[in-house]
Amino acid sequence: MTDTTPPRRRPWRLIALLVVVLVGVPTAYAVAAPATDNLASQTCKSLYDPASSAYTDCMALATDTAAGSSVPGGSAPPKKIEVNTIEGTTPDTPTRSNSGEDATAPDPAPSPPTSTAPTPPMTTAAPTPTPAPTPIPTMTAPTTAPPTPTTTPSPPPPTLAAHDPLSQAIDRARRPDLNLRIWLDADLTTIWQNGPDQLKATVDRLAQQAAKPGVAGVKIAYDLGLRNFTSTKQIQRFVTETSGALRAALPAGRQIAIDVPAPPELGCGTSQPCQQALRTKYPLLTLAHVESYVLTGAVDVVNISSGLFSTDYKQWKIPLERALTQQWLRLRARGWDTRVHLGAREIGLAHRDATSKVTKAAAEAAVTARVDQPLRTGGVRSVVLWTHRQTWDGATWRLTDTGLNPNNIWNALIRRKALGRIAITYNPHEPEKTIDEDLQVLSQVATEVYLHAQ
Repeated sequence: MTDTTPPRRRPWRLIALLVVVLVGVPTAYAVAAPATDNLASQTCKSLYDPASSAYTDCMALATDTAAGSSVPGGSAPPKKIEVNTIEGTTPDTPTRSNSGEDATAPDPAPSPPTSTAPTPPMTTAAPTPTPAPTPIPTMTAPTTAPPTPTTTPSPPPPTLAAHDPLSQAIDRARRPDLNLRIWLDADLTTIWQNGPDQLKATVDRLAQQAAKPGVAGVKIAYDLGLRNFTSTKQIQRFVTETSGALRAALPAGRQIAIDVPAPPELGCGTSQPCQQALRTKYPLLTLAHVESYVLTGAVDVVNISSGLFSTDYKQWKIPLERALTQQWLRLRARGWDTRVHLGAREIGLAHRDATSKVTKAAAEAAVTARVDQPLRTGGVRSVVLWTHRQTWDGATWRLTDTGLNPNNIWNALIRRKALGRIAITYNPHEPEKTIDEDLQVLSQVATEVYLHAQ
């Protein structure tokens, strides 16, 4: 007689399969996820004691970057002021200030011969650098009438050529092996003052470049309010009109950035006399006025230039490092980092001529103060460093040494690459070697590049 009883099922097979699935799936996810975490952990451990709060902050920054918290829109997550550089003080050429007097701040520009001047950085004598005092421009009592924009006919923007250095740099920076987030670095203040025709021609040209893949947006001014303007209404008009012209011309998703000095009163802390004195001395740069320029929705990214008012703080017996800490804490307390994408603009790490003489200890201290502090204390999304290479004040300024050779500053910056928070300005019209070689080296440190576009 044939047994027709169905074969007995063995539940252990199903149980084993479930165990494999339940254990294997999380493991599969765990294989990929820690790759970034481990890299960030190694980076932070190389910089800080794992038991310190600085290490905790570093890991939080790295986690935030890996989660894609950088400015959206890119493919990768992310004065005569004496030029007080990391290696010492170099005098600058006087320019005209908002008061009509000889100012001590150089007039920055996106490309030579006039270019961005370094802010007071760290000195090299001690592991914890202290900037030397620097004279600061006085902006009170304007003696010249506010310039009125006039109509000056300009030719239509030229058709972009494939061999144009800016086009070459954009094409190279966006390729997968570099994958740099690209900003067009411009200062449109004098263009705007020359009238709507010149503004339109310049905006149209920038829009052509901004339409290329990999470009995040356009920066429209350096150190807004420090020069070229004589009233708050004039500055507000510039921001509104220039932003409006760009919004109308730029492809969807492109953003607008601006550089602005930190309102000097913020470094005073709770000292009311200091605050009032600096409001009076720099009437275009009071906290209320600066907020009316950059927190109105006209711009998306605001890069804060620090360290410009060290002489003023010294007069009030406030060390610059304390002033900078107070500045970043106040900006964060006022919620700037929730209203715009907040960045820091740092120009003091570059050195002049061929070789940097900064020691390893001094370099680490300078980078800690100029890069780590804004990230940790100010909640900034990125720190924009001047410059890969640029001729200014009769000398060539670099972050690396000549021939793209690394130095102690560069090595300290390389150790922070995994944080994904460093940007560098680059002038494709003034390469150190070739655009390709320059950008390859720049990508050792940076995840963003600001390309001079004027």
